[in-house]
Amino acid sequence: MVKLSFILSISILFAALTGCGSRGGQTGDASLVDSVGIAVRDPTLWPTMTFVPEGTEIDSVPLRAIDTTWTRATALSVSMLPAHDSASPFGTSGTVGFQFDRDFNGDGITDRARVGVYRDTTGTEGSFVLILTRSPKGAWVRAFVATEPGEPRLTVLVNDPTGLLWAECMTCGRWRPIFWSEGQYGLGPVVQQDAGQ
Repeated sequence: MVKLSFILSISILFAALTGCGSRGGQTGDASLVDSVGIAVRDPTLWPTMTFVPEGTEIDSVPLRAIDTTWTRATALSVSMLPAHDSASPFGTSGTVGFQFDRDFNGDGITDRARVGVYRDTTGTEGSFVLILTRSPKGAWVRAFVATEPGEPRLTVLVNDPTGLLWAECMTCGRWRPIFWSEGQYGLGPVVQQDAGQ
């Protein structure tokens, strides 16, 4: 099972930098530790999680066929979360989650979008978004991958009617659009929604 640890926010500055769940004027560590040693921040703030990349394939696709520099990677799933009912800060929905199957480029073939964490040959870790498509033989093959080096943390997909979004958390206003243009997928620049909107 994928090991996970929680990184605690100790100041409003950190919450502001992550773009999620900040509350004006509140600082300090408001964490609790549950019976198995998982530390959880104040539930009104978004819990920041770090995952350990451990796998050698994703949906039966070897990592070398996704990115030749990856040594370990893990696709995220709801089962990795400590609590995932819709009322919890980890709640997913029909439009927010870790994996979506849909024809994202309109070619009549179902694609699969996933998010996860990786480690490469230099020891660099981070988060990824991956789109797989079906080969003529029916196997999944890589169609697109993008990475964000840094802490290998939770990210999610938003399956929006206007297109697929790669977001930092389930409720924050910071994301990057994934689009299909001129025969290939691309990742747009970061969109930051003002807290007042």
